[in-house]
Amino acid sequence: QESINSFKGGLFLMVVISFISMLQTYDGPILSLYIEDLFRATPAAASLSESAVISEVYGIVGWVSALASIAAMTGSIAVGVIMDWKLPAWVWASIPALCGLGALWVGLDQTMFGLVAGRALFLFFISGLASAVIVILGRMTPNSKRGAAMGWSQTARSLGWSVAPLAGAHVAHKAGWGAVYI
Repeated sequence: QESINSFKGGLFLMVVISFISMLQTYDGPILSLYIEDLFRATPAAASLSESAVISEVYGIVGWVSALASIAAMTGSIAVGVIMDWKLPAWVWASIPALCGLGALWVGLDQTMFGLVAGRALFLFFISGLASAVIVILGRMTPNSKRGAAMGWSQTARSLGWSVAPLAGAHVAHKAGWGAVYI
């Protein structure tokens, strides 16, 4: 019975890992197009040539991506430290809600500031959640099976990463940019 419960728990965590990985990269195929739309709506874009607009968009995409990466790295470390304090109930209760607030901010605000701030908030917390799940997986796995469990967790992450671009692009095509985040 204990073996079956461990398998179910591990399988559940693999699904969670896959879903988290999907959410982390869900907006990948549309991010630069969304930023271009947001930038073109600004007064600064009106006076620029087409090539200058594209050049500005490239720079903005780079900065938005870099800031989001810094937020994600910081979130992973912060939640890892919190997990060392033995507070997983707090992590499970609040971090998904904070992820949702960040995503909703992007989806509802639909400004450059909303995109940058909301996306950074979302990635800070979702990356922290990813770290928390890996910590929990490590804690529930016997030492003799830890390598296999980590291998399966990476497979689950890869599955999420492969589904994300298709799903994100499909939602953007059918319902618009904001729907990807909502």
